Parts: sequence; C-alpha cells; structure tokens
Amino acid sequence: MADICSETGLFAKGGGFNDCFAHVVLQAAIAGLACIGVLVGSIIIRDLPRLRVQQSKPIDGIRAASSGLLFLVALVEFFIGISASEVINLSQGVGGGCLAVAAMVVNFWQQQETKRGLTESLGLKLWWVLATLAQVITTYDRASKPGGVALAFEAVELLLSVASAAAYLAPSGRSGSTREPPLLSEEDGISMVGGGGRFARSLSTREPSPEDQVGIIGWLAFSWFTPIVDLAFQRDKESGKLEPTDVYPLTNRNVANKQLERLDQQWQVELQKEKPALLSAMTRAFFAEVFSTAWVKLLNDVLHFVGPFLLNRIINFVKGTGEEAGEELWVGYAYAIGMVLSSACQAFLMAHYFQGGYQTGMRLRTALILMSYSKALRVLPWPSPPPPEEPAAAEPETRRCCKKKPKKKPSLPTGGMGQMTNIISADTDKFTFLMPYFNLIWSCPLQIIICFVMLFNYVSWSLFAGVVATRHAMQRDRERERERERESAEEGRERERASSFSWVLFCCCLSCLLRSVS
Repeated sequence: MADICSETGLFAKGGGFNDCFAHVVLQAAIAGLACIGVLVGSIIIRDLPRLRVQQSKPIDGIRAASSGLLFLVALVEFFIGISASEVINLSQGVGGGCLAVAAMVVNFWQQQETKRGLTESLGLKLWWVLATLAQVITTYDRASKPGGVALAFEAVELLLSVASAAAYLAPSGRSGSTREPPLLSEEDGISMVGGGGRFARSLSTREPSPEDQVGIIGWLAFSWFTPIVDLAFQRDKESGKLEPTDVYPLTNRNVANKQLERLDQQWQVELQKEKPALLSAMTRAFFAEVFSTAWVKLLNDVLHFVGPFLLNRIINFVKGTGEEAGEELWVGYAYAIGMVLSSACQAFLMAHYFQGGYQTGMRLRTALILMSYSKALRVLPWPSPPPPEEPAAAEPETRRCCKKKPKKKPSLPTGGMGQMTNIISADTDKFTFLMPYFNLIWSCPLQIIICFVMLFNYVSWSLFAGVVATRHAMQRDRERERERERESAEEGRERERASSFSWVLFCCCLSCLLRSVS
C-alpha cells in the first residue's frame, strides 16, 4: 500500500481522512464483497441445471450492457493508472482495477441467473446499492482535487453504476428460485415418469433451438448447446442417457426437405444439358456455404503468422534493438495482449470453421441421400435382367477395310436395392468428412507462400539454401525408404524360397518312406 499511497492508515498525519488510502480500501472492499457473494452463490446453485431455452428478458440485455460498459471503463482506468501516467494516479488505477473485477464477477452472476431462470438475488441487489454509494463517495472526493480526466472517469463510472443498479433493482418477472430447479418444472413441458429420471416428451413438444436467437457472445461460445451437455451430465448421474426427444428440433435452414429442393432444382437444370453432371449441380447448390467457411479459414491462416510476428517484436522490445528500441512501456503490453487475442481468435475461428464445414457436409449428404432414395423407389427391389437388345438394322456394305465398330451403349446397373443402400450408407458419408477439409486445396499453398515471404524477409537469400538442403534431405530419406522396401522384399523372397525348399524336402522324405514301407 505504501507504493500506492504516500501515507498508510485511514487518517492522515496532518489531520483528516487519508483520501488515497480510503479510496483504495473502499474499492477493494466492494470488489471483495462481490467475489465472496458470487462464490457463495455459485456453491448454492452448482447442482441446478441450466434452462434448455433461456428465459431472457429485455431488462437482462440492459443489465449486461451497463455492467459490461462499467467493466470496460474501469479496465481502461486501471491500465492508464498503472502506466505511471500523470493524468490518473496509481491509487485511482488500482481502484479502477478493483471495480473492473467486481463488475466482471457480478455480470457473470447475472448471466447464471438468466440461464437458470432465477429471480434477482437479494444479496446482489444490496451489493449494487453499496457499490453505487461507494462510487458517489469517490466521485465527490475526486471533484475536490485538480484533474479533469480523472474526474471524468469517476463521473462516467458513477453514471454506469447508477444505471446498472437501477436495471438490476427493476424486477424481470421470473419466478424461479434456488430452491426450486426450473428445468424439471411442468411449465417447460417436461414431466417425470416413474421416478426413473427419464423425461416423457413427444417430438412436437420440444423447445425450439435457441441457436437462431442467441446473442453474439453466445454464438461465439456455443452457449446454446450448453444445456444439452448439462442434461447429458445429469442423465449420466442417473445412469441414463439422452433420448432423441431431448435434442433440439432442426432449424429451418437444416430441414432435410429444403436441402433436397436446393439440389434437385440445380439437377433439373443439369438435365437440360447434353451431358449432365451431378458435381456441377452440387457446386451451384452449396457454393455459398463453402465460401462462407472459406473466409473464416482465410482469417485463421493469417492469424497463424501474427503470433510469431508479435513474438519477434517482443524479443526486440525486451532487448532494446531494432525498430522497437526506445519505445514506451505500453507498446510492450500491446504486443503481449495482441498475442493473447490472436490465439483466442484462432480458437473461435477454428471452432466455427469446423462447425460450419460439418454442417455443410451434413446438408450435402442429406440431399444426396434423399435423391438416391427417391431413385431407389423407381427401381425394382431385386436384380432385374437388362431389356433385350433390338436387332441392329443392316448397313450397306462398304469397301473400307478398317471400318470402326460402333461402341455399345453401357448397360444399366442391375444391383438393385443393394447398390442403392451402398450409395446411401457409405458413399454419401464421404462428403461429411470432405467439407471441413475442402478449403485445404487453397489454404495449404497460401500458408506456404506467406511462410516463404516472411522467412525471406528475415533471413534473405539464405532461405533458398535451406530449401535446397531440406529438399536434399527429403530425397535422401526417400531413397533410404525405397532401399529398405527392396531389402524387405528380398528377405520375403528368401523366406519363400526356404519354405518351398523345406516343403520339397519333406515331400521327398515322405515319398522315400512310403517306398521303403511298400
């Protein structure tokens, strides 16, 4: 505390309160109360499952926005304060950091209430009142001192604290509590059967999937899928498992009939051509979805090289060499934060890329299965003999000695339902695993080009010497592998000759034995 405030203790030596000490202690106490309250509340509701469909209200969005803005403002105040800036002193920066931590944990608690359908916590209401009063005191104290920027930060935090407290004190209308888990209530269309832990529910009464209604944060973190995981965990504790009725119904864009219509429409266009191609129909039908995952893959590939680039900048910054020599301290913090954000963005992008790729593969596979099934309904369920060939019309004789015989039209396959079943079960499944890796056709060359450009920028013409050495090493390894294959083949032939000789010797001995006996 002595490093933050010139004097320690609640009272100053010259008389009166020690404003710096009181300010830091007050903000730290408020943050500590928030952390303790959220910790105790999390222990109380740790066994309560989340709602499959969140009962979010408009007031919940206002609460999240106000507390989120309060967190951002306090975080900016903290970074400015610890950077030894003359605009905001260190004590106010530490106070802003405490307020940012408190706003973050309180926002987390409010989200847990929304996800579980709980009413507003009385303890959290009291905390918002105390936090607002503490902000009033610190703002009044800051107003009596010089510094317009510091006072502006305190005033903005006061306004956001008042807005957050008012939004949380306003009732949301939810009736759930920590003593009555809302997931297993009859209001949600769920009923217990025989006390065995299984939910009796029909497909028509399933809740709609919240995937389309979730916010940007929930969409990035796949929070709409979390209730399914919680339910599976609860079923596992009851020695049960998920049932088909527990899964969300398909969204409108994933319905099988729509996928068939998309592909069949393009296939009808292909049938008008002289040589229809199913690949062209699939390309036109699903090109937009593949392209939507391509730009995600492109951003992820670019971010692959941001980390090494920033790492080189950090090393030069610490060593004090290169372009980073003599730069301010906040630049180093920016490099470090950039590396963290780059890794976080790659995690989000790769998760959404694979989710989009598998979704595209699923839709394409669904359309192909339905087309194959509709084709199977038009053929007999057993192998049918090909129709008899019509006798060809007699052609006038010509004196050409090397007349080419016309090619016969290939006969139709007669595999029956077995061939159709093979197409449906095995062949179409390949598209499900192809789509997530389809973009590697252009992604791999792009990554190689970017890598070579960056290496040339760092090591100049030495890059090509490394490429030649690597190529030579790869060629030498390939030759060694071929030599080992030849040696193993020669050993196999030797063993075969030895076994053949042993068999011939055994036959000769057996023949001699039979002759001697006879």
